[in-house]
Amino acid sequence: MQCLIAVDGLSSSDLTSLVQCLPRSGKLLERLRFAKINSSLSSTQAIWAELLTGFQAFLSGCAGYACPSSSLNKLVVCTERDLQMPARLVETDAGERSVTINLPLLLPRPENRTWLADGSLSTGKLVSPPQLRADPLFEHYLPRPYKSHAGATTLDQNDVSKQCIELESRRLSMAVSLFNQRNFSKFTYRLSVFDYLSHLIGTNFLAAKDLTVYKSLEKLLRQFDDALQVFSAGDFALVSAHSHTPCLGTINLNLLLASGGFLYIDTEEGSSRNRSERLKVASALWQPTTHHLTSLDGRLDTSRSVAASPVSGCVYINKRTVFDDGIVEDSDYLKVREAITSYLGSVLGSRFGRAFSLETYPHQLNSSSAPDLIVKIDGVEFNNLSESMTPVAPLTTHNPSGFALLPEGSLAADQISATDLATLLNA
Repeated sequence: MQCLIAVDGLSSSDLTSLVQCLPRSGKLLERLRFAKINSSLSSTQAIWAELLTGFQAFLSGCAGYACPSSSLNKLVVCTERDLQMPARLVETDAGERSVTINLPLLLPRPENRTWLADGSLSTGKLVSPPQLRADPLFEHYLPRPYKSHAGATTLDQNDVSKQCIELESRRLSMAVSLFNQRNFSKFTYRLSVFDYLSHLIGTNFLAAKDLTVYKSLEKLLRQFDDALQVFSAGDFALVSAHSHTPCLGTINLNLLLASGGFLYIDTEEGSSRNRSERLKVASALWQPTTHHLTSLDGRLDTSRSVAASPVSGCVYINKRTVFDDGIVEDSDYLKVREAITSYLGSVLGSRFGRAFSLETYPHQLNSSSAPDLIVKIDGVEFNNLSESMTPVAPLTTHNPSGFALLPEGSLAADQISATDLATLLNA
């Protein structure tokens, strides 16, 4: 009986504080095998795609919340249907069942999956199978306390933080209830509260006992301490898929590509033609928003643009054989990719030094809609929707580094990739 608990948002340096907050379960966690994990990208969806499939973002096909469909100007919310590899982490043998709570990308499958939504997908369902609604505990399930991190920053931070804690407390009660039914072979539960609080409060909040919300957080941690005693009855592992670091600034890769002559912006007239279609897509979301589904407000001139960054931190070449309005022939693909690599390496490398790194698709031709380049800059957030090259920086930004506590005897190295962790969990 596999049991994976995720405390996304916490770093390996937060682990000591977490253990100190868990008097009953602390010794259990200290006995587990520690490994630091690193992922290809910093977005929650991309990291979990690596954990679910065991393949890096270039091969899993998931680089973030959205992915391009028929055009770099047309994005769709990324789900497991868009993954180019199966989600092995939660797959079960015939006749068995998995429990997936608050995981990105995954869709409801009533026949073999008990599922509580994470609130990011374009589905009206929040609980599956539907008969769960008959239980008062699940009747009014909500996956998250607010529509977006950006919207939450305009509200009273103490009130929003308490809402995050209260919501996770209710979800934790549901998780324990589902675990105690013991009718599954795989159980995976991701807590969001640590990620929420990192965005709202900043780093190191577990040790900040003078926080106004600390009493509420302390109460949740006591509940989590008790829950870990229950979860440890399975083949137990605890991970944090990503962490947070103070945000040093933001950058817009689309404007940078435009400065290099790789991307051109459409006229406002062209932009208005796409607006109604984008709104139709947005209206299908659980909480309607166009925030994640635009790239410079859909104003790419794809008839002249050879590349763009519709997904944060990723560059996609406008390939004719992949996109309906693509213009780059397969014979020119490698030349275009090398030109963009050289340009970004020169501009960003000179500005950010060792904090900057760039990865390219591992083969000489990418015939899929997966990204062609992945850009990483430590402490910098990519904001490709802003008209400004350097918009206002958020309090923190995701870091594609976390930790794993694995069963005793695990053969994990001290540092492993997210894909290596997926292999260990699926062994």
